[in-house]
Amino acid sequence: MISFLQSKIDVKTYRVENIDVCNIDLSDETFKISSDNDIATLAASIKSIGMINMPLVKRVIENQLKDKYVVISGFKRIQAIKSIGITQILVVVMESDNKLCSCLAIADNAFQRPLNIIEQMRGIRLLKRFIFAEQEIIENSPQIFNFKMNAKLINMFSDIAQMPESVHRLIQNDRLAVNCAVKFKHYGYNDNSIEAFVELFSKIKASLSKQKEIITTIHEIAARDNLSIIDLIESDELKQILDNDENDENRKGNLIRSALFNRRYPNLSKAKEQFTEQIKKLHSQGNLRSDIKLEPPVDFEGQDYTITFRFSNIKELESKIKSLQSISETYLLDDIIQR
Repeated sequence: MISFLQSKIDVKTYRVENIDVCNIDLSDETFKISSDNDIATLAASIKSIGMINMPLVKRVIENQLKDKYVVISGFKRIQAIKSIGITQILVVVMESDNKLCSCLAIADNAFQRPLNIIEQMRGIRLLKRFIFAEQEIIENSPQIFNFKMNAKLINMFSDIAQMPESVHRLIQNDRLAVNCAVKFKHYGYNDNSIEAFVELFSKIKASLSKQKEIITTIHEIAARDNLSIIDLIESDELKQILDNDENDENRKGNLIRSALFNRRYPNLSKAKEQFTEQIKKLHSQGNLRSDIKLEPPVDFEGQDYTITFRFSNIKELESKIKSLQSISETYLLDDIIQR
């Protein structure tokens, strides 16, 4: 398969045996890669047509009278076998060191289907546990993971692997993007602070950009106001939003983002609020048409306002020019600019 495996795998490294299922230690998840634990469909298939691919196991001598086996690959297959009452199973028993077994555990999954983020992370953690150097992982990654890895990706997965399991579950459930989880390491947060973020993101839904904004804004507020991350996330203002069951998770995410923005930039928030009120007055008095958009300077820094509109013929253009003339003559526009 690969240079490392080619030098290790031969007929002496494995054998096919029929063993008692009860002798397989499923609690030992050293080599577990798959994040899918649903065995119902697989169990039904095995019961109907039998098991197609044999699991890989490693023999561990428990005592002189009894052997114990740990799973290298095939956790779901063995669990499915147990669930339908089969007591013996045909397996491939590996007589190999843990380094080789870790390669086989990953490859057996990766060459059946693309590994998800959590499975890639587990794979990197497993290889590093058994003394794979970074360059060795990069060079052998196409044959182990079925795609080429780079140093940046390996380091990112290594950082996430050291975080609490709750972070891994959040990523797996599409509640937290990998690039956002890496920020926890970048900011030097401890496990308690990370768990506070986990609690927050488990109750809201937000896009990648909004997740980044929320994490960064919380970090900046805490640093400016000399607060702990936990105290800020558990503040009454945010808790009221998160505990309000009348709002769905998307709306909660937007409200959290807005509340944090207002606290981080109170003056800018007030300026935006005032601008919005003035625009509403222009609309209500008929000076500003709904199809003409007036925008302030970016972050209200500078003097340049922008007006945009669309037209498809000269008549429409003339009509909108008249509206612009009307806007320029009202005191409201002058008030907006002066503010």
